[in-house]
Amino acid sequence: MNRRGEDIFDFGQKFVYWTIAVIVLTLIAIAFKWYLFSSQAYSTTRASELKAEAIALRFGNIPECFANEDLSSGKVFSNTIVLSNFTKPLLDKCYSTNDETRAKTFHFRLKLEKEGTEIISDNYGYKDDFTLYHEVFVINGLNIKNDMLVIYVQEGLKP
Repeated sequence: MNRRGEDIFDFGQKFVYWTIAVIVLTLIAIAFKWYLFSSQAYSTTRASELKAEAIALRFGNIPECFANEDLSSGKVFSNTIVLSNFTKPLLDKCYSTNDETRAKTFHFRLKLEKEGTEIISDNYGYKDDFTLYHEVFVINGLNIKNDMLVIYVQEGLKP
């Protein structure tokens, strides 16, 4: 019985198996590396959006900004904007940046979509980095309307 032919056949099968295994493992390593780098970039982008979202929540949720407050009970109605309060001086009082921190902080442009009213924070450079959307109730006298507060966000001042 000649075993030499069987040994060559075994070698051929092992060679094909290991060639395919190395190619598949290389592709898996490349895909994993790509996933890690893309998720890291995504997580750093999301961190700044999360900070801006936390700051932007004040616009429709505290009476010092634009939210409606029942003066008799002191209750603040969240996600409301009193249209007469939706002004630049009140925005500057509610959210302001000084000269030392303006390059590191967020700057906002607020727009009530249906109402068409827009106000801009200090040092806003008309370069939107991302946009946030909040559904709010707009109170204009005795009328209450549903509207979308579009918040354009600029991250610091870029040279």
